[in-house]
Amino acid sequence: MEEIISFGPHPTFTTLSRTDNSTATVEVDILLGADGIKSRVRTGMLQALNIDAKIVDTEQAAYRIMLKRDQMKHDPELLELIDSSRVTRWIGERRHVIAYPVSANQVYNISTAHPDTHFAAAPSATYTTRGEKAAVFEVYKDFGELVHKLFALVPEGEVCEWKLRVHEPLP
Repeated sequence: MEEIISFGPHPTFTTLSRTDNSTATVEVDILLGADGIKSRVRTGMLQALNIDAKIVDTEQAAYRIMLKRDQMKHDPELLELIDSSRVTRWIGERRHVIAYPVSANQVYNISTAHPDTHFAAAPSATYTTRGEKAAVFEVYKDFGELVHKLFALVPEGEVCEWKLRVHEPLP
């Protein structure tokens, strides 16, 4: 979605093609605004209602890592994690790691939360960046061996870090 044109009686918006950059106007019966912290639906709706609700920094950040089964298959402990149907969470002071298998147990999804030390303070600054593998190890250096085994499998340049933000409460 590029831009909201109208919210009613039938929501109308423009789209931009990823293949040829052409635009199209779309009219729908229902428009769901489940498009994240940078939601164009939410922004358009608040503008239409003349409401200003800023994005607020939580002073937290997260790493997102996805490992493939082939990366984990050599280690029985790691194979047990990806073959399970459970979520595993490791908790430390002001930090945690949560991980679980997805894609029919072919991918192991790992997400973390920790104090933000890498981003500019302003909420309008960059939302995501490529994290450094060494930084992940430093943040979670006191976590157990299993967590370190998972992090060791991450190819350099494959760590995504993003700033965690929320919206101000609406009036």
